[in-house]
Amino acid sequence: MNERARRALERFRELDRMLAEPEIISSVAKIREIGKERAEIEELATAAAEMERLESMLEGAREVLAGSDTESVPVLPYHRVQVAGEALSPSRPATDLDDVRAQVSDEGLVVGVITRRDGGGPRYGLLDLDGSPPVVRALHTERLDAAAPGDALRFTHDAADAERAVLAGEAIAAYVLPQTTPARVLAAIEHGDRLPRKSTFFWPKPRTGMLFMPVR
Repeated sequence: MNERARRALERFRELDRMLAEPEIISSVAKIREIGKERAEIEELATAAAEMERLESMLEGAREVLAGSDTESVPVLPYHRVQVAGEALSPSRPATDLDDVRAQVSDEGLVVGVITRRDGGGPRYGLLDLDGSPPVVRALHTERLDAAAPGDALRFTHDAADAERAVLAGEAIAAYVLPQTTPARVLAAIEHGDRLPRKSTFFWPKPRTGMLFMPVR
């Protein structure tokens, strides 16, 4: 926030406090004078208040990430639901969705795979990947970007929803991912790596929209 906007906001708040003072309330002339000044700076002060709010939100997000070495901040996954392309084959079998959830690993680079058998029943498996965490990056760079290009993927926070999409014939495969950590996300970014879309779901989740307003 620039200095002019900050001063306008401070003055606007000061004028609001003045309007609550008994000696101001008792004087119509003073109320009019304050009201006139308040109206002149209201637009700038409103924009400054919004910038102050956004700065506070960003600082909160920075604190969440900065504290990732000492606090257990979950970065939940978006599971992948593949509706077109070629389904990936797992490296080894799994028994059911609970088994998949128990064995997926960000550090160990293991992703769950759900497909349908020829008879219509589910097939569960685990896909071992190379590289370094977060595993979502390894999944896309090594296998999924080539197998499911374009708009072949949908995303969900709920592994059971991904499973249902496969069983209902709405998807050819689903990929169940583990949660990661802010430290691993930051390490990948600092290394210059690009994460795939829908790689992170922070919770508690900072707001995802911003409004920029020109201030003169």
